Amino acid sequence: MTEIKIDSLKFSRRVQKIRKLLPHPLLIILGSRLDLEQANLNSALSTYLIGYEFPNTLILIDSVCKIYSHKKRLDLLRNLENVKTIVIEKDLSNLQFVIESLSTVQNLCVVDQNKTEGILSKTIYNNLMCADVSREIQRMFLYKDEDELINCKKAGIVIEHVIKHCTELIKDNALEEDKLEEIFDMPIDGIDNENIEHSFQPEISNYSFRIGIRYNGYCAEGGRTVYSDLNVFYNAQKFILGLIRPGDNSKIVHEKVSEYLKKNDFVIDDNFLYTTGLLNEEVNFKNEFRILNGLVFVLKLTNGSSILSNTFYLDEVPIFLTPNDKFEDFLDNRPRFRDKSREFELDLRRKEHQKELLENLIDERLNYHKNKNNVSETDEIIKTTRPYEKESLIPRKGKIFVDSKNYALCIPVSSFILPIHICNIKNVVLVDETMLKFNFEFLNNKNTKFLSSIKSINIVDKGGRQIYDEIQELKARYSVSSDKDIVAQDKLIEKSNKIGLVDIFMRTDIKTAVKKRKTSTLELHENGFRFVEDKLDILFGNIKYIFFIKGDVQNKTILHFHLQNPIIVNLKKTKNVQIYQEASSNLTVNTHKRGDEHMEYIIEKEELDKQKRLNYMFETFVSKIESETSLKVQRPREGFTGVPFKESVFIQKTHECLVALHEQPFFVLSLDDIEVVNFERVVYNVKTYDVVFILKDYSISKILSIESSYMSKFKDYLDSNNIVYMETIFNIQWKNVLKKIQEDPIAFYASGGWTELLVEDNESEEAVSEEEEEEPESSSDHESEEDSGFSTVSSSFTEEEDSSYSEEEEESDEDTESSNDRRKKRRR
Repeated sequence: MTEIKIDSLKFSRRVQKIRKLLPHPLLIILGSRLDLEQANLNSALSTYLIGYEFPNTLILIDSVCKIYSHKKRLDLLRNLENVKTIVIEKDLSNLQFVIESLSTVQNLCVVDQNKTEGILSKTIYNNLMCADVSREIQRMFLYKDEDELINCKKAGIVIEHVIKHCTELIKDNALEEDKLEEIFDMPIDGIDNENIEHSFQPEISNYSFRIGIRYNGYCAEGGRTVYSDLNVFYNAQKFILGLIRPGDNSKIVHEKVSEYLKKNDFVIDDNFLYTTGLLNEEVNFKNEFRILNGLVFVLKLTNGSSILSNTFYLDEVPIFLTPNDKFEDFLDNRPRFRDKSREFELDLRRKEHQKELLENLIDERLNYHKNKNNVSETDEIIKTTRPYEKESLIPRKGKIFVDSKNYALCIPVSSFILPIHICNIKNVVLVDETMLKFNFEFLNNKNTKFLSSIKSINIVDKGGRQIYDEIQELKARYSVSSDKDIVAQDKLIEKSNKIGLVDIFMRTDIKTAVKKRKTSTLELHENGFRFVEDKLDILFGNIKYIFFIKGDVQNKTILHFHLQNPIIVNLKKTKNVQIYQEASSNLTVNTHKRGDEHMEYIIEKEELDKQKRLNYMFETFVSKIESETSLKVQRPREGFTGVPFKESVFIQKTHECLVALHEQPFFVLSLDDIEVVNFERVVYNVKTYDVVFILKDYSISKILSIESSYMSKFKDYLDSNNIVYMETIFNIQWKNVLKKIQEDPIAFYASGGWTELLVEDNESEEAVSEEEEEEPESSSDHESEEDSGFSTVSSSFTEEEDSSYSEEEEESDEDTESSNDRRKKRRR
């Protein structure tokens, strides 16, 4: 819980304010987590004093403050001055001692006595005489200081962000409560998304919404109706704001507003003008108080299904915390049927830009192939099969000997020793515990002319099992050491003052059993990272990308390294190294039982708290990386579901990559490696389509079964990153196409390259289709077309692979839908 910091000065200052307000001691009672589900004055006071709500905690404000809580929570309060701490056992076994301690306090005051629930509060109220001072505390909360106003303003910024996106979703007929989670997760300048939560249950109808949020404990709300003439509402809002000035009486203002609303046929309820802050609704204006600067209040106007709600603070005049918009912004200016002119214009702009990008791409690739050195393919390098330079170096053990140092197997044949390099052993078969069969594979050259005639040999040895295991291990080591992709790393330069992440798990491209995973520590050094327990180093120079993804209860918190060159982990090469931690306890409870339902809530709350701590721990480490090194950490955000391998996964976008990092195998596609992209199976009545990425090395990467509704956004993403894309109604046999291109790339690009697949407008496509129906192509025309360079490849484009996408695509669609259901999240 390193992220929890208590401001000692703020605590002392606000305690003094409460002492001046109340002549008697005040007891703040915070019950169990279930009791704190609904914010009340006790939780508001706790947030006001220490910035947090600690369950099963008592705060006594007297001449000497006392805090009763669990030991771990009291450790967090060590820096508070003039505060005495008393431990409450987790099972409340010493509750009687606590009550006896409080019974010595005279004239004890409490708040929300009739609204507090739980064993702790009920036991205290049943055993102590207390006076309720809720009204006095509510009046104290009316006028906000500078620190409180900062949080109120940030809450207003979040509401402005929410109103903007909710309005867009209503116009797209897509506003649902589940979408609010996505809106809250979007980046907002100056806002930490971890501190956003609902202050009340969202109110959403067909064209209206009212949303309340709490940021760092302070509330704001906003509501709008779209496609409705709100001119009367905005005029009423202007009139009401003109009545509210410092020094006025709130009750008189409330009466004037009520009279105005009745005259203008508004539906009147008493709850249209009230203050807000630590509670969503603090004091209604009809309850008389003096209006002063620093007041934060809500004006909520309703009439039938229409609503206009905003939050303000008073600084001589009311100032908007939420958007100061106009009624014209929400009028129904669209025709009865949806106007697609905007989408059409965007599509035209994209097409024009795509033509420019294609021309540049063809010129670039043509120059690349022309300037490419015509280096003839070198003959295959024959691996040395002589493990020993001299015969005297051959070990003579009188039995089969596995020489790990020289990668050799020494076999006794009569009175001689036959040394065979490990690369010439095709495989070894353990016939039984004492017999081994060796199958050889020798290159047919002058150095191995005699040995190439030997295909296999049987050897009897008592230690057959041990020899078999040693050979298998040696073959694995040799295949790794001889891999050309493996590049030796420099030595890690260690720091004396180490910065690290502790108790994290590591995984790579190689899947391992969950039971075998072990915790590790990641340290940041001068020129790289070190996994301490795994004795693995990753140098900065070998890191291509770093990704950081915040976790939630369903997903892990992830820090992922994608490398330039593979490294060896457990005798296997990997290009991806990921560290992660998860908050889920994987416990199951029977929610049909009342007690278990309560336990489920407690476990869920603890997981949420743990997840916040994990995100903070990882984010602090990422900040250190960015501040102390030249590395930039990418944070994948918006995404879609697709099938890059065998299963449907959530694929996220960054400004440089497309990634899927939550499950193995990992998918990381760099935009710099892409030459062109093709959208396949683009048919009007098909719910999904496929995307094929043709890379610059003429390999391909695919993402299958992407929802058709995401196509426009995907095209925008590619176009904004200057990547050429095309689309076809069929699947292309890319193996044949790329083979043809590689035979003569200069001719391919000189004849127009990918031009034949570039998306044309609908009219040209219709004209081409009509022309093909009316005038069949002659054989001579066909022959001339094939001579045009790229057209030699075009026949490959027209071959469909419907059979390969029949059952597979249906399964992929089902996987996509199930994945979407699993990814629905709930914010409390």
